[in-house]
Amino acid sequence: MSLHASTAIASRPNFRADAAQKRDPVDPIFAIIESHRQQHAAHGAAVDADKEREASRARNAAFAVAMALVKAPATTLPGVIALLQYGYDFVRDGNEWPNWIENAPYDWSAHLNKSAARALEKIALV
Repeated sequence: MSLHASTAIASRPNFRADAAQKRDPVDPIFAIIESHRQQHAAHGAAVDADKEREASRARNAAFAVAMALVKAPATTLPGVIALLQYGYDFVRDGNEWPNWIENAPYDWSAHLNKSAARALEKIALV
């Protein structure tokens, strides 16, 4: 950031109050990540227990939350970092994200990247 840009931001009315408020709110993406973690675990437990109907419900719930992860962008920088790290860790641990999203030509990870980019744009503009 240039000196001129940082000076302009710092001279904005309520700059310090605005900045503090941006750090303090709870980013809803953390709850969505935790929900997905729980739904995915429930699906795995149902599959392991050979409970077909329960596994199907849990799979559908995990799918819905996976969609929420890419449709509800993070609102804070720590939220964006957590989302990207969770997406990476999920695959690294041998899991797969949904491979179909509303007839889109891209896979889930591309939508994750798009969501993170949009979130970063909004965060940077504030």
